[in-house]
Amino acid sequence: MGVINFSKTNCKHCYSCVRACKVKAVKVKNDQAEILEERCIACGKCIKACPKNAKEIESDVYVIKKFLEDGETIAVSLAPSFVVAFETLSDKICGALKSIGFNYVEETAIGARLVNKVYEEYASRLDETCYITSCCPSLNELIQKHHSELIPNLVPVISPMACHGRLMKEKYGQDTKVVFIGPCIAKKNEAKEEDSIDAVMTFEELISLFQCKNIDLGKCEKIPLDAIATKERIYPILGGITDSMDKNKIKRELLHVHGMEQCLTVLKKIKNGRFKDRFIEMSLCDYGCINGPAMPESELIIQEKQQLIRKYANKDEKYADSLEEFCNKISMGKTFDAKLKPLKEPSEKEIREILENIGKYSSRDELNCGTCGYDTCRDKAVAVYNGMAELTMCLPYMKQKAENLSNVIFDITPTIVVVINKKNDIVDLNPAAETFFKIKKKWAIGINLSALMEVDMINELTQSNENSISKKAYLKEQNATVLESIIKIKDSDSMLIVINDFTETLNQEEKYQQMKINAVEVAQYVIDKQMRVAQEIASLLGETTAETKVSLTKLKRLVQGEEVD
Repeated sequence: MGVINFSKTNCKHCYSCVRACKVKAVKVKNDQAEILEERCIACGKCIKACPKNAKEIESDVYVIKKFLEDGETIAVSLAPSFVVAFETLSDKICGALKSIGFNYVEETAIGARLVNKVYEEYASRLDETCYITSCCPSLNELIQKHHSELIPNLVPVISPMACHGRLMKEKYGQDTKVVFIGPCIAKKNEAKEEDSIDAVMTFEELISLFQCKNIDLGKCEKIPLDAIATKERIYPILGGITDSMDKNKIKRELLHVHGMEQCLTVLKKIKNGRFKDRFIEMSLCDYGCINGPAMPESELIIQEKQQLIRKYANKDEKYADSLEEFCNKISMGKTFDAKLKPLKEPSEKEIREILENIGKYSSRDELNCGTCGYDTCRDKAVAVYNGMAELTMCLPYMKQKAENLSNVIFDITPTIVVVINKKNDIVDLNPAAETFFKIKKKWAIGINLSALMEVDMINELTQSNENSISKKAYLKEQNATVLESIIKIKDSDSMLIVINDFTETLNQEEKYQQMKINAVEVAQYVIDKQMRVAQEIASLLGETTAETKVSLTKLKRLVQGEEVD
């Protein structure tokens, strides 16, 4: 895992980090941003760009706390930009560090003294090679990972941090733990390849450590640093490296380049042979290390920061300690290896297929808006092919897709939908509303809703604190019984009117009810009729039965010889 990562819980697929990363070291997978270590140069641009502060920076604070707890001898290499980070309290940093348990505090600028000697030697050469300073670790990573053909242009010397670390190991003993404190995140990566640096802490992390240890910087003692270097203190500002060099030894033209955009432009020109016989001071941070990604927030403008550094560098101070006796014991050389891992190149057919999947069927569809973080739609397609980006990162495509879906729903729904503004003027309405109100959309837009229906419910909602209201209503003009819902649209002065017309349903129910009544009446009539028939039958049966009985009785008497009346 690299020194920078993103919190999965906070990342909101806004692609700000992708847009900020000029080397495209941010991968998006399942709407989550991830850092590609093989491409990352730890410049920290993504951290500054993240609106959700979803950053996770690898920290050595716990390692340093362990050093302190174990009673280790600890020597601090303090970057000169600390005078900008802590401003008026910078003269108390040494006292604060020693009160915590750090044993020695020296300026990193001491290492810059020896690095300058190597730079001066290369600046005095008369060949046509364009030499580039190599004290910015992000710049070194940029060249090693993305422009490896320019590695021969880097001055092959260790950084002031590494040099100072080696000097302190010689001076205080190899078992001494050396901690670098500065404004740079990329130093954490550099330290992994440098045995003389045991831990790296940014100024922001130092402030957190002070808070953890309940250190009030304002109440700390003013203690001078154990070893200093004066003119090299201007290293953190633009032009500071070459300004601190011996001008008598420089025999070629100097260039000061800062910021990602300028550095990329100059590197491209060096490749094209535009610059020759130059000595170029490069820093990926705008205006140098005083604008590093781990510098605390400050209201100071760049010019004020530069003044602080120059004022500090011009102090009339003597070296608190000489390290000349240790200079010959350390190696200053550095080998820069190519770390380039080029992306896979898709064929033209594969690019076209990817573009067509996001609705880009011709060059006219390729807006190259850059919202996804890539300069062109084709660059985005290459990223998709390499698994670094997702199709859904295309905002115009997703917007069109969402609009198409919402338009389909808006157009085909049988529900009546009307959008009005705060003045009750119609902003939009769907086909169902056109049919219901018997008005064409082009004529309806802009007229007041009161011309079509009563607006009592709208006024009621406007005057209340509610966000919506629903009621059954009868619309006289349309002779319709409806369920009317009015909804305030969030973060807007508009309201949504949704009307469900159930007049036909009511009519159907009335018809059904009448049919039931008719059926009951018919059934009752049949029942009554049957009862009358039954009664008539019973009456007839009663009469005939009586007559039959009389006749049979007479017949019986006759048979028996009796007299019959």
